[in-house]
Amino acid sequence: MPILLLLVVVASAALPVRIEAAPQVARDATTRAAHRHVKRSGLERRIALLTKALDLDANQQTAARKVLIDQREQALQIWSDASLASASRIAQTKALSRQTADRIRALLSPEQRKKYDAPPQDGPAQAVANAHVEDWMKSETAR
Repeated sequence: MPILLLLVVVASAALPVRIEAAPQVARDATTRAAHRHVKRSGLERRIALLTKALDLDANQQTAARKVLIDQREQALQIWSDASLASASRIAQTKALSRQTADRIRALLSPEQRKKYDAPPQDGPAQAVANAHVEDWMKSETAR
């Protein structure tokens, strides 16, 4: 009989732990939903930037959204493929980015393409992008 009593006590002691874990499970589900929302808002941010910069109409916005969703799905496939070497993933991702730019370019009018294809403005980020690794290493060593 003492073993049965011990089992009842252990079982009842474990019950509140499971009930207390329920809020954590709910928080985890909310966090996952928030992360999905962040991904969508990132996509919507890109659409908003393209719309503002290129003056996209509603049809172009819809088509660009589809292109960007397709790009995201293909990128996920590339990076989820364990059989690909890192260098291959990077090369495929760069190719995917070029294809996506071409698909977006195809949606645009000639005037919009000029804006889309315009070289980036020179600034600190562009200067860093143009710098050579050796120059960077020298500047870091000088500090």
